Amino acid sequence: MRDIISFTVVSADQRDSIMILSQVSQKFRLAVLDLSWLFTDADWNKWPTPFLDLWCQRARIQPLTVYLTNPTICRLDCGEAPQLKSLLESYSQRWGTLRLDIDSAADSAPFVGELLHRGCPSLHTLNLGCNNHPFIAASTIHFQIGRFPLLRALRLDGISPDFSEPPVSVTELAFSCRDTKELPRQLRLVRSCHLIQRLTIDFTRWCRVRYFIPFPATKAILPSLIYLELREIWAATPDVISQFLGCCDVPNLESLVIQPGLGAGMSEGLCQSVVRS
Repeated sequence: MRDIISFTVVSADQRDSIMILSQVSQKFRLAVLDLSWLFTDADWNKWPTPFLDLWCQRARIQPLTVYLTNPTICRLDCGEAPQLKSLLESYSQRWGTLRLDIDSAADSAPFVGELLHRGCPSLHTLNLGCNNHPFIAASTIHFQIGRFPLLRALRLDGISPDFSEPPVSVTELAFSCRDTKELPRQLRLVRSCHLIQRLTIDFTRWCRVRYFIPFPATKAILPSLIYLELREIWAATPDVISQFLGCCDVPNLESLVIQPGLGAGMSEGLCQSVVRS
């Protein structure tokens, strides 16, 4: 029966399927309740607090996935959902994946910073996104990376992190670039991730191109990097991207992914930049 459930439900976000299977029979219900991983991804944006608590309790000691949309963050920030905020904070020790989407950084950034100030010993994936106007500079979020000792994957979209110390535990880094003048600062972030293995840069379709960028003279040595992906690369010029790649020393790179594909000449030029690095 456990095999049937695992075949039917392939991920914990299939909440409707989980609830339907639990109502088939008493045996199915007991089998569902016995699979604690099924209850690791509750709907923190729609479900009432008592049901959220019950769902998370059934996950037992499993790390939880928490996704908060901007409306939910605004409700928490302005004090409209005190019970939800209390419950959220009570489970911070078990956050495994945390995804926060904000639209107005001026209003929500301090609250998000406060939320990230909590100790999260189980957190391994942090996804911060800010859907500001594309021509507005990235929003700064302050938090202490030491509170996330197991953090491995860090994804930033429209967010400029202000770390209290280098995120040395991060092995997978992804960030968006809305203005090429951000690249030197983002290069410093990449350099601080000493164990980074996978790097993804999304230049976004509205990326503002600057031609005189003060890249550092010293290369960022990234011996662990094996995968590099460049997205929406047509939004920035090959010269700027080549400069960025020229500042990186990636001796063990195995895969270079460029999306969307470029013409043969442009692709060859970028590949040469990587080879030279």
